[in-house]
Amino acid sequence: MGDFDVWRRVARWLAVLHARMVEYNSARANAQATHLLRYDGDFYRGWLHRAQAVAKHRPPAPGPKAQRDLVRLLEQYERIVDRLLELPRTFIHGELYASNIVVHEADPVRVCPVDWEMAAIGPGLIDLAALTSGHWRDQERRDLALAYSSALLASTGGRVEQDVFFNDLDCCRLHLAVQWLGWSADWTPPPEHTQDWLTEGMRAADRVRV
Repeated sequence: MGDFDVWRRVARWLAVLHARMVEYNSARANAQATHLLRYDGDFYRGWLHRAQAVAKHRPPAPGPKAQRDLVRLLEQYERIVDRLLELPRTFIHGELYASNIVVHEADPVRVCPVDWEMAAIGPGLIDLAALTSGHWRDQERRDLALAYSSALLASTGGRVEQDVFFNDLDCCRLHLAVQWLGWSADWTPPPEHTQDWLTEGMRAADRVRV
């Protein structure tokens, strides 16, 4: 089994998980799962305010262009919060980056996410945005997204409009960028996990249509 095919299977596994766990967004489940984060308006706007505050103390990159990009990024994020609130919600990992996934190559693939501290009730596309972040090539990102959407369609019997799907995924990518830009003014990730979230966010912001 090729390495990338394994990650396609991870994307399909993720879609099935989200489809099966959508009941966690019911009123009864919400009342029982008080320990989980909630992706609501306060949550999204809280990260916006944190990113604004962190930028004052430690700009994401030197130079006036970076400052202009950050202003544009945060303005676009503010415009998409309402759309983020409209996305279907389910039980999510919250930080489903490739580095947080252990894969046992069997048939079927056994997928074991680790580090569940940010587990939440939120849009399933947040997890897909995390999975497709980082050093993937553009075509690989698209292939993973399509593997997810096809598996979600097969699991739910619903309809996935591709243009809407990719726009919503970019909204979630934009959220992740803002979240990491607002994470902390004093914390720096280890070198192997370092990522240019301003650039990542701007790529999403430039594609998003609201």
